This record gives sequence, C-alpha cells and structure tokens, in this order.
Amino acid sequence: MNNRALPSILFSAATKENHLRQQSPHADISIVIIHANRTFCDSILLLLNTSKGYFCTGSFTESTDLLDKIRAAQPDIVLLDVNLPNMCCITAVRMIRADFPDIRILMLTGFHDDELVFKAICAGALGYILEDLALQSMMEIMHELQQGFLPMSPAMLRRVIEFLHHRNTPVSSNPFGFTPRETEVMNLMIDGASYKMIANKMGISYDTVHNHIKRIYCKLEVNSMSEAVAKVMKSQKNQLT
Repeated sequence: MNNRALPSILFSAATKENHLRQQSPHADISIVIIHANRTFCDSILLLLNTSKGYFCTGSFTESTDLLDKIRAAQPDIVLLDVNLPNMCCITAVRMIRADFPDIRILMLTGFHDDELVFKAICAGALGYILEDLALQSMMEIMHELQQGFLPMSPAMLRRVIEFLHHRNTPVSSNPFGFTPRETEVMNLMIDGASYKMIANKMGISYDTVHNHIKRIYCKLEVNSMSEAVAKVMKSQKNQLT
C-alpha cells in the first residue's frame, strides 16, 4: 500500500467508526491530533486506537483547511501543536473556539512555561500536554480533562488567573512575552537587519533566526517583518505617553 495514502485511509475509517460510536451512550473520547511531526502523530494515533475509551478521528501535520478537518472528524478534544505549521497556534485556537465552542483544546509543547501556550490558553485552550510525556500519561490527562480538570502547572494557572484579573490594566515593559533571544532578534529587526544579518550578529544559524521570527510573528499576531516592527514600535510609543 502507498504509505502516503495511509493517513487519509485511517482518517476515513476513523470518521465512519466515530459516527457509530457517537450513537452509543458510552461513546469513547474522540480526539484529533494536529502536529508537525508525522511520527509523533502516528504514535499517538496508534496508542489511542488500540486503547479502551479513546479514539483518534483525525491526524494531521498541517493546518490547511483546519475547520473543515475538524468538522469532518467531530472530536471531543483537539491536540494542537504550539509550533503549528502554516498558521499561528493562537489564531488556530480562536478559530476552533469560534466555530466549535464545545470542543476542548489542549496544546502540545516541549516546555511548561512556553509563552505561546500561555497566550493560547488565554485565547481559549484549556491546558497543555508536554510532548515528551509518556503516551499513557497523555491519555490520563485527556480523561481528566473530560472530568473538568485543567491540565496546566500551578505557575501557568496563576498566570492565567492574573491575566483574567488584570487584562484591562496596561502593564509590562515586555507586553508580548518575548524571550530574551526573541527580544534581541526583535531589536535587530527594528534596526533594519535582514535574516542573514541577524544570524551573523547573534552567531546563530539562518534556520534558528527563522524559528525565532516565526514565534515573534505568532506572539504579535502578524505576518511580516514590517507589521512586527510597526506593532512593537507603536506599543513602545504608547507606553511612553
């Protein structure tokens, strides 16, 4: 069988079986995975579909036609890559929440204190799962989510509560939550540096610069260097007035 056809076949079969399961009063927890790493997606898909109480109705490595995919899969939970290809994860969360308010969203990340995870939670995600967590532990977290438990660290929960409490209060010299390296990249962008110039100045690779700028765009919710520079400079100006 052509391996390239496998995900679509799995998805079609999963969608059909999910429709039957939803008619049962004891339906399994249905899950969609959207992650850039195909091996990671397939590992979770295999585990879910061979475990009692869980069922994967879709596994995707990109966000193209995101809402159509979710509409077809009809999941209870969406596992969403914080480094989503082709789309900012924050935008994806807002889109899913707007069209499917009953679907629960969990972010997949490598870090407890990821700034994009925090912003995604503020946008409507209900928590996160660390990507290096044992797959069995992931399933336990998803089960607890269905019971009302919000999977996030105490520190992240405090940040979210503080955000909700103070969201109308203008604060912070770093309102976009840039890391120190992202701040350095952003300052060089403001100075007019190109990707190559930033790489040479910081002693890092072109690809690393690209990754930093991708995360900066996501945090700023922009799509170009000029938009990023304009938004940051406007924010700095507002803080001085």
